[in-house]
Amino acid sequence: MLRTTTLALTLVAWTFATLGTAQAHETVASTTPSANEALPEGPEEVSMTFTAEPLDVGSSISVVDSAGETWSTGEVQRDAATLTQPLRTPMPAGSYEVRWRTVSSDGHPISGTFSFTVTATGTTDQPEPTNPQEPEPTSSEAANEGESSISFGILVLATLAVVVAGVAVRALIKNRRQRT
Repeated sequence: MLRTTTLALTLVAWTFATLGTAQAHETVASTTPSANEALPEGPEEVSMTFTAEPLDVGSSISVVDSAGETWSTGEVQRDAATLTQPLRTPMPAGSYEVRWRTVSSDGHPISGTFSFTVTATGTTDQPEPTNPQEPEPTSSEAANEGESSISFGILVLATLAVVVAGVAVRALIKNRRQRT
């Protein structure tokens, strides 16, 4: 009975110890250029650094101007937690949207967008933000986080059900042995 109780408590402790890590996805720690940044000339590349190293599959970064023309060229380059996309130059003045997608280390796809502006003359119609915003997650990222939470919750409940069933079966067997 002591071994069964110890096993049950160990499984419950393990379940709660891993509870927080199973639901986390990487997030964007920084971008170059920064979100909503106004640049006097177009950058040669766009880079994104994540809070952890994403998987080395399916990463894409596309930079598109307001007319829908793509300015990214070549393959996404990867260095640990940083993804870099080379760009065509020179870039004319205007606003650009960076659309990115990668796979987090837990296997879930994550994606988002952020914008920057090229002023070409060094002036801008909009004041530079004092606190640039982190790129907003897309609805697919939010959906994947919810899906992960639900499936992990089911895993926790199933583990607890197996532990309780094991303890109950063990108790029934012990009671039957004592009667005979």
